[in-house]
Amino acid sequence: MRINLLLTPEMRATIPQSIVVAIDYGRINVRFSALDPKEKPIILSGDNVIIDGEEDDIIKWLKPFDGIAVGTGGPPQFERFCIMHIKDEL
Repeated sequence: MRINLLLTPEMRATIPQSIVVAIDYGRINVRFSALDPKEKPIILSGDNVIIDGEEDDIIKWLKPFDGIAVGTGGPPQFERFCIMHIKDEL
């Protein structure tokens, strides 16, 4: 399985050997607007990467992180991201 991901330093520190960073587009800051206009936006920093590994290994690795930023399209420097959560039953 290949997935485009915002790889934060915390995530990089725990990446298992069974998962490979296939492509690293470099450092990027991603801004998520708050649903409530009175609240501050969420800004995440990390590396815009493509990871490659078995689906079970990727799920097991990412499960402890609450909300991961997954790429949804666009060129690397303007990649669009959405926040995804891994279901408890996986």
